[in-house]
Amino acid sequence: MPDKSQNKDLLTPLELKVMNILWKLKKACVKDILEHWQEKPRPAYNTISTIVRILQKAEKGPYVGHEAIGRNHYYLPIVSKNTYQKRLINNVLDNAFGGSASSLVSALMDSDDISNDDLNGIQNLINKSLEDWLGIFKLKKWAILRKYFLLDKAKNTDILCAEISVAE
Repeated sequence: MPDKSQNKDLLTPLELKVMNILWKLKKACVKDILEHWQEKPRPAYNTISTIVRILQKAEKGPYVGHEAIGRNHYYLPIVSKNTYQKRLINNVLDNAFGGSASSLVSALMDSDDISNDDLNGIQNLINKSLEDWLGIFKLKKWAILRKYFLLDKAKNTDILCAEISVAE
């Protein structure tokens, strides 16, 4: 039997559809959510009303807050889409791929559903992250060498300059 404690913070497919509409609209009443529902048949008004109330419960996050204006209740996302996506990916990574990011990427690469544009986008993200990481690494190495120079000025500056040029 699956461990439900690992999935308690994840949304059901219906909850996720409601959240996607709320993330898009920023604030909406149940009627607005139903108007933006893409699939036919649309769920009943009471179904969506129940879902947004579930999304307000502390056990689920809460994912949704609400604002009463007159007789209308407007719902707004509390958890950002990006935060939820990270939570979902971490869950998939831990539970389906044993924590191995390379296995996850390998499964994506083997998928027939991934386009060349997506692959190029992934490659660009990897390159950018690598450039950022190398930039931080160079800055840290530079800071260490600068600290070394400031603490011990009696050292031979020719050697220190050679060490600094390696860092750049």
